[in-house]
Amino acid sequence: MNKSDTEIVDKTLTTSVFEHLSISTEKIKQLQRQDITLTKIIDYLENDTLPESQKEARRALLKSSDYALIDKVLFHSRVAKAKRNKMMDHYQIVIPEALINTVLKVVHDSPLGGHCGINNTLDRAKEHLFFPRMGKIIPDYVQSCHLCQIRKVSNKKTKQEIVSFPTPAEPFQVWQMDLCGPYPLSVNGNTYVFTAVDMFTKLLFAYPLRNKDAITVCEAIYRSALGNEWLSFFSLCSTCLIIST
Repeated sequence: MNKSDTEIVDKTLTTSVFEHLSISTEKIKQLQRQDITLTKIIDYLENDTLPESQKEARRALLKSSDYALIDKVLFHSRVAKAKRNKMMDHYQIVIPEALINTVLKVVHDSPLGGHCGINNTLDRAKEHLFFPRMGKIIPDYVQSCHLCQIRKVSNKKTKQEIVSFPTPAEPFQVWQMDLCGPYPLSVNGNTYVFTAVDMFTKLLFAYPLRNKDAITVCEAIYRSALGNEWLSFFSLCSTCLIIST
């Protein structure tokens, strides 16, 4: 091992991510060799040994060109494909499966990660780290973060837009109706109050109701409008605004 190899390992393991993990070089080596996927690549790079299965041997052979053993620690060599990651290290330490969740908590959940979005979390991880399918695992992890979901500002409209109604030009053209209650039971057995207001004259009708079922409310509407002979002179209203049900 030459001086440059030592510098690569030391530089990676002294980054802020690994300082939060508090994990030694020997522990990284041990966990990498215990990982079923990584150990096949390590065996080939270290001992020129391939799996007995032809399919697995071919897979290890093809993948090995993207990896390098530096001081017996498995690294992934990367090529910058975007301007934002051209300044990142050429080598990324390979994270074994047993450490993925722990690493994700550091790069996303901890004060170091700051619960950043998918792209920022990916960039932070790719700066020094690599693990298979990280392009899917990290987005899934960020999207499943409870704190991120409750604090996320959504651009989706969740409320109905305000709808304007025509200004009445004559009496009893626009009615505003409301159902209030429940109130304490009256001596007549009523607990609700139905109100109807003419938006032009501000004439108010109020009727006590025993309940708020559809038939009872419809009867109250009939009494407030059709049931009054002097109101029928102005015909039926054209707009009815229901404030609450």
